[in-house]
Amino acid sequence: MKLRWWMVVIAFLAVLLGIGIGLRNRSERFSRLALEYAGKASGLEDELVGPSSRAESQAVLDRVHWNDAVADAYRRAASRPWMGEPDPARVVCRCGHHAE
Repeated sequence: MKLRWWMVVIAFLAVLLGIGIGLRNRSERFSRLALEYAGKASGLEDELVGPSSRAESQAVLDRVHWNDAVADAYRRAASRPWMGEPDPARVVCRCGHHAE
């Protein structure tokens, strides 16, 4: 009976360890995606410098804000890896600094 009890305890701990590793890996993946979208936003900001029309600037600004919003969504997901993964297609920038 004692050996069986220890086998159950070890199996339970192995399952918990596997879940913890899976959540950590998921969190790291979300963090990498957040950095990727933040990098895209930063790269787009460079396009705002220089001569361009107001419409072009607004389009670039919209893309910058969207990339920032997606990066924020992935940062939140990285801090809560047990929750669902954000869908970039459904992310909407709600900053209020540009026309939607």
